[in-house]
Amino acid sequence: MQKLFFILTGLIFLNSAQAQKHCNPGGYAFSILIQPGTIPVDENGNRTRPRLSKEHFIYITTSGKMKPIINSIFFGKTAVKWDVPGPAETGYSAVTQTTQKTISIKPFKGCSLWRINIQEFANHPIAENSASIIIKGKADNKSFSLVLNKETAVQGYDTY
Repeated sequence: MQKLFFILTGLIFLNSAQAQKHCNPGGYAFSILIQPGTIPVDENGNRTRPRLSKEHFIYITTSGKMKPIINSIFFGKTAVKWDVPGPAETGYSAVTQTTQKTISIKPFKGCSLWRINIQEFANHPIAENSASIIIKGKADNKSFSLVLNKETAVQGYDTY
């Protein structure tokens, strides 16, 4: 009877130890096509082509609450600048451009969700169809490397 008690106690202990959540770094890449809200004209009053711009951003999940240290981000072979303003505590929700479906990202318990704003260098624009996005950094004193194979286009907003 005592052996059965110890075996059951051990199984319960092992099961509860494995139930604790550990967050492996993961990520999601997005882009927004920003369309100008007014019709641009030249000095003669003729319409000119509106300049469209694209905003790129990434959300990554990490364990704990410490801000991740990003060492490098590459869109294909193109290096980019980045900024990690702070945690996205409530998550992120957007509607995809092509399928009109809502995407929602929320951090799991014990994990943090971080937004990374991407800026391209003036001489090295991001290619339209980059094969992959590679992020290297450090979170919770552990190095990580993420490879994101797609960037989801979400609905943009007009600028005025």
